[in-house]
Amino acid sequence: YCEKQALPSGDYMFVARKYNKNTTRMIDERVFDMIVERKNVTDLSNCLIVPSKKYKPLSFFEAQMYKLQQHCGLISNKLFLLEGDEDCPVQFNHHEGNPAQLQLMRKRVKTLRMQIEQGEYRGVDITCTRNKDDTVQF
Repeated sequence: YCEKQALPSGDYMFVARKYNKNTTRMIDERVFDMIVERKNVTDLSNCLIVPSKKYKPLSFFEAQMYKLQQHCGLISNKLFLLEGDEDCPVQFNHHEGNPAQLQLMRKRVKTLRMQIEQGEYRGVDITCTRNKDDTVQF
């Protein structure tokens, strides 16, 4: 089953729990060695320019990546899941009327994706999916 809970960093974390069959009391809990930060291309382009309130002068995204790298020290598999296609203008449909703004957003996302792929965010891997259905399949 799925349980919702606020995490200090990341969007998804996986936990296995073992329960006593007779008492239904939990007898063991293990955290899988993976944490996932998920963003769709529109959210990512926006959080690259929004300033962080807590970690100034970083952007909101940079603060998230800092927390992912620093606060998840015991977890060795850190994954950034990018949902959507930065080359598809429809992904940024709320900026259809402004081609220059659309181009800038697409460039931001593409640059960031390449930075993660090239290891600029130490210890963070990236996986790209086309859409929500693709993400669920992943």
